[in-house]
Amino acid sequence: MNRNLGYIFTDLACEDYERAGTQHAPGVSYSEYDAHGVHVTDLRVTDKQGERLLGKPVGSYITVDTGRLWESDGQTAQDAARVISDNLNDLMHSACKKIESVLICGLGNRAVTPDAIGPLCVDRVTVTRHIKEENPALYSELGAYDVSAIAAGVVGQTGVETAELIRGVTETVGPSMIIAVDALAARSASRLATTVQMTDTGIRPGSGIGQKRREISKKTMGVPVIAIGVPTVISGATLAYDTLQEAGAEPEGKLLKALERGRSFFVSLNESDLVVDTMASLIARAIDRTLGNDDFIPFGA
Repeated sequence: MNRNLGYIFTDLACEDYERAGTQHAPGVSYSEYDAHGVHVTDLRVTDKQGERLLGKPVGSYITVDTGRLWESDGQTAQDAARVISDNLNDLMHSACKKIESVLICGLGNRAVTPDAIGPLCVDRVTVTRHIKEENPALYSELGAYDVSAIAAGVVGQTGVETAELIRGVTETVGPSMIIAVDALAARSASRLATTVQMTDTGIRPGSGIGQKRREISKKTMGVPVIAIGVPTVISGATLAYDTLQEAGAEPEGKLLKALERGRSFFVSLNESDLVVDTMASLIARAIDRTLGNDDFIPFGA
């Protein structure tokens, strides 16, 4: 069913593809495969027709299904980090031919658990830019990228648009590219904290919950932006709508209006603190592996 409902929020391209209701969508390339026991979906929006169909910009959208890592063993997490890292590496080198330095941006509100993945990831990522400036010989021995990181907070905390802060840091530091990490919204409850999406199109913080913040992309930053996100919330209206559909009831009339009133209500998993900590560590590990810092910090540290 391809019905445009204003309260059905999702940041996941794979869910937009599923909702489009066609296996051979014009302007969209779609494939699935398994790597190291991890399921991966590779979706590419190739033209304006695909943009209109999915509501996503032209670009690549890689979805890695990690499963419930907080209930899994260390090897499962290592395999997931490896698959994320391999795909991140491909996206980075496709977006930028010569990468010398990378700025990691943790988006979101550290004080709100489901929104804290970005800042917690930045806490765990290995930064090296200061080593390059203070001890060039040691930096050369490390053989890693020039890495800097920032947790920009949210406009409600700083009074400054996140995109403006990141733009200022970008102009000062001069990275070859930006990796932005953020919490996302999903349509399906089964995807909460079990999915990692990577895209070379950048990100518009808050878009998955109906907010309109300034986008962080190559267009606004001046350098390529790779966005990595984990869905941690689902809107109450979306959850209720999908539950009714699964029960064979199609919401209409007054019921639709009642659902629409709940579009600003979002729910997350009961164990959000554990979930967010696990997924932030996973993404940090994958980024470190991609940027040559994999030997410095053990998983979960």
